[in-house]
Amino acid sequence: MCVRVCFIFSSIVMLLLQGCVALQAFPGAIRSGDTITLALGSLEGANKNRLTVQFTSEVDSSVVDLTPFIRSVFNLHADKSSNLNIQRTNYNTGNFRSDVVTLGSAHSAWITVAAIDMPSGLTIGPGNITVQFDAAVTPVNMSTPIANISISLEILPNEIGDDGLPIQGGANPFEYVANSSDGSITNNGDLSLLEPVKQVLVRSPRRIPGNYAFGVNVGAAEFVFTVPLIRSNPNYPIIPSGGGVMVIRDINRFDYIESITYDGLIEETAAQTQMSWSKADDRVVVNFISPTGQLKDELIRFSLVPVAKVDFASTSMPVVLESVRYFDVNGTEISGVWPILEQINF
Repeated sequence: MCVRVCFIFSSIVMLLLQGCVALQAFPGAIRSGDTITLALGSLEGANKNRLTVQFTSEVDSSVVDLTPFIRSVFNLHADKSSNLNIQRTNYNTGNFRSDVVTLGSAHSAWITVAAIDMPSGLTIGPGNITVQFDAAVTPVNMSTPIANISISLEILPNEIGDDGLPIQGGANPFEYVANSSDGSITNNGDLSLLEPVKQVLVRSPRRIPGNYAFGVNVGAAEFVFTVPLIRSNPNYPIIPSGGGVMVIRDINRFDYIESITYDGLIEETAAQTQMSWSKADDRVVVNFISPTGQLKDELIRFSLVPVAKVDFASTSMPVVLESVRYFDVNGTEISGVWPILEQINF
């Protein structure tokens, strides 16, 4: 089982190496009841409630809504030390990699994956899966719209077992070895653990459609928030002044490889971005610094995440951005730049 899981995920990573958007099912042929994974390109904001998935048989034109059978939707990242993150793009061959994904999205390179436990009773033979998402989901700029693509999938007949009866397909448990000395204990993998948790995302506005390379060069930045928190478990201790929230930053290759010039071209000077943050009571301060002054304001992207049995105090926008200041490499304040706050998975 583990071999199959590793194959699926490694295959999806290979798709990420080959293009900005990859739409494919793994495996490409299944029995009714089996689990498939769909590589859906580099989507922002996708989750189980924002996707509509259908299977259409080429044999009898029957249509089956797969949306209720979506098991998990998550983003699959390559290793930060892999060639995907450190290899320069060859624009002449069209072999787009993470720098182009970053330019077109202002986030790190990832493939959005949907795991689906296929229902029983599907018509045997070839068919196609179509995926649509609502307005809250944003694909990488310049990518092919998912709604324009059909994903081929072959439905195989059930095999006949030694007892002469059909062997029914079954959902992949994605088994993982538990903590046991002999490795005999296994647990079904909870794929929902891979999904983004409730958070407030802080990102740049999309000022120029199609490319993020036209932001303002930043030497440093400071964000000050008010983040009221409550205990999600009444038996849990009082929230400490400096605890209850994490600041998680999205890292992209321009931090440590090359920077982006005003016209979208690549230079050898990396932004060398560093982030630090502190919390005292409800006040959270997040600082960025680029010693080279090559950080684009549009590539500052991070999330405020409640942790340790703590939750945001409000279900409406629970974070107040009190102030934000950007500075150039000489320490001169830059005006006219203000980020966007988005609620994720509330």
